[in-house]
Amino acid sequence: MLSGIGPKQHLETFNISVIHSLDVGYNLHDHCCYTELHFCLNQTVTMVRNKSTADLFDEYITNHTGPFSIPVRLESIAFLKTPHSDLPVEYPDIEIVLPSCYLNGENHDVGFQLLGIPQVINDSVIVNYPRNDKFSLVPIILRPKSRGKISLKSSNPFVDPLMEPNYLSNQYDISTLINGMKIAIQLAESQNFAEYGATLDPTPLPACDHLPFRSDQYWRCAIRVMGRNIHHQAGTCKMGPASDSTAVVNPELQVHGIRNMRVVDTSIMPLPIAGHNNGVMFMIAEKAADMVKRHWALRGFK
Repeated sequence: MLSGIGPKQHLETFNISVIHSLDVGYNLHDHCCYTELHFCLNQTVTMVRNKSTADLFDEYITNHTGPFSIPVRLESIAFLKTPHSDLPVEYPDIEIVLPSCYLNGENHDVGFQLLGIPQVINDSVIVNYPRNDKFSLVPIILRPKSRGKISLKSSNPFVDPLMEPNYLSNQYDISTLINGMKIAIQLAESQNFAEYGATLDPTPLPACDHLPFRSDQYWRCAIRVMGRNIHHQAGTCKMGPASDSTAVVNPELQVHGIRNMRVVDTSIMPLPIAGHNNGVMFMIAEKAADMVKRHWALRGFK
């Protein structure tokens, strides 16, 4: 946009000469989740900092077993389809992640500041759980319908842009996340977890304790208070054919109307992917490298 490629009216606001008007910055999408589904246990089995002892580390070094053998504390993941999904049969709309830890075990001030968690929650029983271990289940919306945008605040390249993510602005996303939360609770309280006495922590969020716990109204409030994204921002240079007025790049990742310019990053994703962006981005980069080499090979360059 600073170079003159973007929405014409927006660029002219900052006296930027328009080279080509395209919908750069629109179609911002991301994966949102809810991390506060904590389940109380009757055993000490999870991994938190006060159990990260030298003996446990020695067990990992010697036998490659124990809590340190768990990659980033994530024991397992599941890709599921909620009952209200309008996606094709084979497409999941929710991912559930099982971390073998919980927020309560990490209640140091710096961590809470980074997460933007209010002090009222930091000081509550939610993060100062006095009894046995807990674990978490984290539902993640895979195919959100909400869209945001990125725009300029200035023509100065050293001024940060304005990001308007519009998370959960589409009510469909909230319903999807609530359905995912209910599936997660049903899973944790199933017979499979009975050995550990897993039950949903009944402590309500302070901002939502006026609503019946476990009700849809409570979950809507909880999502608004403690819902968060997982930094899978993408989509703001949407890929699509020239006939699509909202597309920025073509299927060869070439910018529409501009010679010798491609975009190769997650911004070209027209829709949210039902998974994590990292591996897909590697594939996009590999594919783009092949397309660039083919482009110049056809013109006699090797």
